[in-house]
Amino acid sequence: MQNTVEKTIGEVFQEFLVEQRARLSPKIYSGYEKTIFYFKKYLNGQAPAYLNEEDEGLLAKLYEKEDKEYCEVFGPAYIGSSEMQGFLGHFMIGSVVASKAFLKTVGTVMAKLVKWMYEKGYMGYGEYKVTSDIVKRLKVDMPVAEEISDLMCLYAVSNPVASCTEVLDDFFFITGIEPGKLWFKSRQTGEKVGLVIVPEYISSMCKPGWTICLLLGKNGKVWKILESGNMYPCLVFV
Repeated sequence: MQNTVEKTIGEVFQEFLVEQRARLSPKIYSGYEKTIFYFKKYLNGQAPAYLNEEDEGLLAKLYEKEDKEYCEVFGPAYIGSSEMQGFLGHFMIGSVVASKAFLKTVGTVMAKLVKWMYEKGYMGYGEYKVTSDIVKRLKVDMPVAEEISDLMCLYAVSNPVASCTEVLDDFFFITGIEPGKLWFKSRQTGEKVGLVIVPEYISSMCKPGWTICLLLGKNGKVWKILESGNMYPCLVFV
C-alpha cells in the first residue's frame, strides 16, 4: 500500500477530536481524548509489525531521520478492521489497566470514530461495514471479558486445589461451553483440554473463540483453574 494520502493518521485524529470537543462536555470529551491517546499508542507500537516490506522501510527511514512514528507517516487507509480488533480485543485488555466503565467509553468512542471516518471519506464503505461490525461486537464484549477475568481470578483464589496429577500453563481458546463447564484448545500445542469446572455464572458469560491465560491442574478426570489471567474477547495468536 502506497503512502499517498494528504493527511496522516495523527492529523485525522486531531481533526476528529477538535470536532468532538466543540460538541461535548469537558467530562465526556476527556474520555474521547484518552481513548485516542491509547489508540495512537497501540498503532505506533504494534501496527508496524504488520506492514509490508516497502512500508516498513519507509517508516524505518523516517523514524531514523525525523523521529516520526506510524501515525505521523501513514494515512487513515492504514486503519481498518484488523487494527480495531487488535486494539479493542487485545491491547485494551492486556496492555491497559482499564475499568469496565472506561472500556465502555472506549467502545463508544471507537464506534463514533469509525462512523466519522466513513462520513468524512477517510474510510471506504466496504472497510467501514466490516470494521463497524467488529467495533459493535467488541464494544459489548470488552467489559464482559474484563469481568470474567476478575471472576475467574477470584474463583481460583477462593477454591484452591490441594493436588493435581498434571499442570498446563498456556493461552487457551474456548471451544465448548455448558453450564458450569468449559472446553479449551491450547494455543501452544493445539491440544484439546477439558472438561474444566467453573461456576455457572462464569460459563454463562463466556463465548466460543475467546482466549484466556490459565494455569490448569488436572484432578481426577477434570481440570480445575489454579491461576487465571486476562480473558480476551477474540482469538489471540501473538
